[in-house]
Amino acid sequence: MGSSNTLEKQCLTQNIKLNVTGRNKHVLAIKQDIGTVKERVHAIANQLPFETYSNRIIIEMVYKVIFWLNCKLFHHKDRIHDIMSPRTILTGLRTDHNKHCKLELVHSYT
Repeated sequence: MGSSNTLEKQCLTQNIKLNVTGRNKHVLAIKQDIGTVKERVHAIANQLPFETYSNRIIIEMVYKVIFWLNCKLFHHKDRIHDIMSPRTILTGLRTDHNKHCKLELVHSYT
């Protein structure tokens, strides 16, 4: 438990809020974020014409959802910065609209 207190003190000196929770305890905010990711992955999966999905397809769907949640081109009440997205803050990379915002082709499956 001592190392946790040390970590908390280090975080406080850098103005970082550390949320420590007990083992097997649920953190509501994280549970809600996981629910958001699941909901959006299900929305993508329901648009695809497959009965089952390979692990690679599932990984790519989750990657796509996380990518756009981290880009957050819209304003969110809990945003850290008024202009930069979480992705830009952590990686220094900006979303390239010519690269990332292309229209997806939709095929009609019968």
